Amino acid sequence: MNVEGFEVHEDKVKCATEAFKQFDKKGQGRISTNDLGPAFGELKLQVKGEKLKDWADMVDSEATGYIDLEGFLYVFGKKLKDDQDYKDLKEAFRVLDKNKTGEIDTSDLKWLMGKIADPDTTDEDIDDMIREVDTDGSGAVDFDEFYKLMTSE
Repeated sequence: MNVEGFEVHEDKVKCATEAFKQFDKKGQGRISTNDLGPAFGELKLQVKGEKLKDWADMVDSEATGYIDLEGFLYVFGKKLKDDQDYKDLKEAFRVLDKNKTGEIDTSDLKWLMGKIADPDTTDEDIDDMIREVDTDGSGAVDFDEFYKLMTSE
């Protein structure tokens, strides 16, 4: 199964399907959107409340209060993708934190952003993005600020 370019291994899809079935008590091929969090709990995955609500709303576009297996698997794949993205950003941060201080100097961050940004992004745009996350003006960003910058969350 592929979710937004992220490949979910069939063993994980099988586990997610089993978790879905545990909450589909009437065998109707759907679960309540309120069961989304507990179903993820069965899979040892935690999702913050607001994100869970956003995802439930996304796959329950008609606001029925239920999601089908396809919608559940989509959200499951999204969660796995988010977790992998988080790990990748954590590793990138670790590499960029040359002095092992828990912060990246904004000049290094500006260099990185220049390499990965859209070619139309100007230096001023990059400076604005960094300034937006370096709210204390310290000239360095910690992981939370870095994550926010890289994910626009």
